[in-house]
Order: sequence, then structure tokens, then C-alpha cells
Amino acid sequence: MYFQTSRLRRTIIAFFTFIWLLASMCLSMIFQISRRCRSVIALTTFIWLLACMCSYMSYQISRLCTTIIAFTTFIWLLACMCSHLVL
Repeated sequence: MYFQTSRLRRTIIAFFTFIWLLASMCLSMIFQISRRCRSVIALTTFIWLLACMCSYMSYQISRLCTTIIAFTTFIWLLACMCSHLVL
């Protein structure tokens, strides 16, 4: 996953990540996802949003770090969905 994004694109990613956080919070209230799962979603989304904003402000977050954060977020969300299906 070796790519370079523009500042506008990073801003758009951060904005949609924030919208996704709000949507997931609403869905958690509707579908009554467990407290732990909600915390994982909120934490991983916050980490991703923070990474995007820091990258936008030119703090030189490496591409490898961003890739690791994105991959970790995906794994946590997948685990959360699986645990929700089991429970």
C-alpha cells in the first residue's frame, strides 16, 4: 500500500471518518452493540482520525505507520463484527 495522498484527500478522509464515527455511534444505540465493541470502534476511529489530522498538519507520519493504523482498524472492526454475530 505505497501511495501518496494530497492534503485535500486527507481532509476528506478525516471528514468521512468522523461521519462514520457518528454513524457507528447511532447504530450502536439502535442495534445495542456491546459496550466493549462500541469502545473498540470509537478508539480505532479516533486513532485513524488523529493519524489523518496529524498527517494533514505535516507532522511527517510515515506511510508505513498510516498503513499499520489502517490495517489494525480493519482487523479490530472485523473482530468486532464477528463477536457481534456470535453474541
